[in-house]
Amino acid sequence: MIPLYVVAAASVLLVCFQKLISPRIGFVGYTGSAFYLQDFAYHIILTDHFWFKEAGNFYDLNFQLQALSSYMGRPALAAMPVGVTPLAFIVWMPFAYIADYSLSFAYSLWMTVSIVVLVSALWKIWASLSPVRSFQILPLVLIGISLFSLVAVSTVVVGQTSIFTAGILCLIFYRIMYCHNSADDRQVDWLVIFLVLLGGMKPPYLIIGFGSLLVYGRWGDVARAAGILLLVLVVMTPMMTAGWPEAYLHMLQMYGGKNFPDIYAWAVVPRTMNIFRSAISGLTGDRIAVVGSSIISILVFSGIFIFSLAKARFAPKLRTKLVAGLIACCLLFAPYMGAYEDMLMIPIFVIVLLTGEAKPFSSCQSIVICVALFLCLLHGLPVLPHTGVSFLLKVAVLASMVRYAGNQKQRNPDCDRL
Repeated sequence: MIPLYVVAAASVLLVCFQKLISPRIGFVGYTGSAFYLQDFAYHIILTDHFWFKEAGNFYDLNFQLQALSSYMGRPALAAMPVGVTPLAFIVWMPFAYIADYSLSFAYSLWMTVSIVVLVSALWKIWASLSPVRSFQILPLVLIGISLFSLVAVSTVVVGQTSIFTAGILCLIFYRIMYCHNSADDRQVDWLVIFLVLLGGMKPPYLIIGFGSLLVYGRWGDVARAAGILLLVLVVMTPMMTAGWPEAYLHMLQMYGGKNFPDIYAWAVVPRTMNIFRSAISGLTGDRIAVVGSSIISILVFSGIFIFSLAKARFAPKLRTKLVAGLIACCLLFAPYMGAYEDMLMIPIFVIVLLTGEAKPFSSCQSIVICVALFLCLLHGLPVLPHTGVSFLLKVAVLASMVRYAGNQKQRNPDCDRL
């Protein structure tokens, strides 16, 4: 049962969003001849059209334009590529139903749920560590910097998924790291399976969720999660039409800069991303940068898979480092990763909080890490002279966190109440 104080705090937050923030956000429409479209509004309009008006392939441009035109009552002249998985359209279904009556209230509710999930996960972790003073100051400060950063504000404004997913990933890592017990390996952890699927709204999120289970040798949970995912996709395919897998793969290729239609061009600007691709594309060209990013990602993911096959030969400490490294790889070397996805650094800080031994916060090294995080989360502002500078700062922060990720702590007996 959800505690009463959580319900009360969520209600206050919902009212604040609806009264103070939603009225100031342009969701979708025209200003003169200029067309504007917010991320959450776009996806929720597609979701609403799919579930409650006319099913179809939401990775097809014609379906996207039809849904937008139907909502606005006039022809839509632009659209955005859709990178989310079909799972996202299931998660957004209740919000789409509400959007039929009020898009602004659906947005307010979505952001309220996202923030409550993240804050509740962080509070759960803090409450579990606090009695035995297992927590460390450095990752807590880094979490605070992230929560109140420019990236967090921009993520809220556009209604992106990274706040919600950051909270889900924190709960997953709390479950499989702090609550982990070798005696439980043969038991089915339905909660983790549910969280992995709930957080799988984008391909990188699914990779992180499934990859983390593999690192900890939870093959049974991986098989069950994959089976449920496959079943969901099979059930949805008649509604999405049989051509959706090919259309989705083609859509993901577009994010890599291949065969990019002009109608999507306004929505994808690689230089705004704080990743390897945007940092070196000015030197190598975008295509080479994309290929390099893909090769590095494949090598890292392959290494994690090989490790999962031979996990008994390695110390538990290495598992934690690999999970942190998996997220870091996605944040640095994915061919496409918006700046708002930097909110996924919070789960890495949580991993260090749960398992690591960081430097005292008073040390010079810790202060440098905090300053580096603060600056890299200003990405896109004139404060930093070049994307490469922001990327290097991000590399430094993530490398230090992978290094600090440490040994398995004792299992928390209250984990079953998560």
